[in-house]
Amino acid sequence: MRWFLVSVLALALLLLAGCWAVSIFPLYTDKDLIWDKQLVGSWSTSDGSNSIWSFAPSDTNSYVLTVREENERDAQFEAHLLRLKDHLFLDLLPAQGDFASDFYTGHLLPAHSFWRVDLKDDTLRLGMLSMDWLEEAIDKGTVSIPHLERNDGYVLTAPTQELQAFVLSHLEEAFKWEDPLVRIP
Repeated sequence: MRWFLVSVLALALLLLAGCWAVSIFPLYTDKDLIWDKQLVGSWSTSDGSNSIWSFAPSDTNSYVLTVREENERDAQFEAHLLRLKDHLFLDLLPAQGDFASDFYTGHLLPAHSFWRVDLKDDTLRLGMLSMDWLEEAIDKGTVSIPHLERNDGYVLTAPTQELQAFVLSHLEEAFKWEDPLVRIP
């Protein structure tokens, strides 16, 4: 149980200190959500790394995402696929688990991360909202969005509507494409 708690805390710190930006509010409203059965299944990088992203249906408008990394515990997320104009995004939120007690879980703050999506046939490309880009843009004053500054980066505090306008206006420079994932048969 102790290793599980340490893993959960490490994941939470990674989300807040990682290379991608996080937000208090989701990127979607109910009207933005879409369902695409093509996303369901397991995906991995074509270079054979041991990172596997598995999407399973949760309800009509969401997925359960399990991320398996080599030598680490699986991490589960609520995943929402959404469309803003002609662009697809994933909004990921760590799934709630049995961490010990209500008192303990009351101290954990969930954070959303946003990923640009390009899904074609058996190839899935994900582009994360880059923390490096966000830090530089805020520091230079080239973007303005409500946020909290932490020693390890920023946490976006803008409401959903402002987040949507923000990501659409900075779509090309703010999202860093990762290596493509391919469907695992």
